[in-house]
Amino acid sequence: MADIDITCQSCGTVVTVSEFADPSLLKCPKCGVKLEKKAGPSSSIPKPRPTVALRPTLAAAPSGAAGEEPPKEWRFHAHMRQKQAREKTGPGLHVHVVLSWLLFLILGGALGYCRYGRILPPDYLAAMKLYAPTVIGIAYVFIVLSSFKYSIYQGILSVLIPLYPFFYLFTVADTFYFRAFVGALLVGFGYDAGLFVNKWAGIIYYEISQWIQR
Repeated sequence: MADIDITCQSCGTVVTVSEFADPSLLKCPKCGVKLEKKAGPSSSIPKPRPTVALRPTLAAAPSGAAGEEPPKEWRFHAHMRQKQAREKTGPGLHVHVVLSWLLFLILGGALGYCRYGRILPPDYLAAMKLYAPTVIGIAYVFIVLSSFKYSIYQGILSVLIPLYPFFYLFTVADTFYFRAFVGALLVGFGYDAGLFVNKWAGIIYYEISQWIQR
């Protein structure tokens, strides 16, 4: 439906009415004179409506466009990549790797032979089994402390996730000699320490199950 403008012949007021309005009811709101609705090309043409200019939007930059920062790499992934690069290019690093492996083979072989070779007297063998959890526990604490020295993130993971310190030591840390020393301790004392942990884990599980069933 279009609107038309009618000019009052008495006072000159322009009144906007519908083109379908009854002419007998049209009066000027200012002076009250009856308005005459004239048919013509101007009366049938609707008033232009105001246009609203739309604000142009910026197109999204395509992925990989110039100036876009690449996603940050996790510190663990960056460390492993740098570690592999050092192993390929660092000549001095190979010396430490070889010496640490030599330390592990000598110390681990000696401890393993003493534990499983049946060469120790029964009293010494019993003492070795008895102190195995303490030795591995002390090594575990030192690994956790070294992980905090490396980063807070690795330290928190070492505290919250059981056995994660060993994963950190053998895959993330660059302390080759400490890694070889702990590996040798695991060869000599790891089995008995594992039996100790398994025993107490079973006891704790049983006590918790009994407490829940009460």
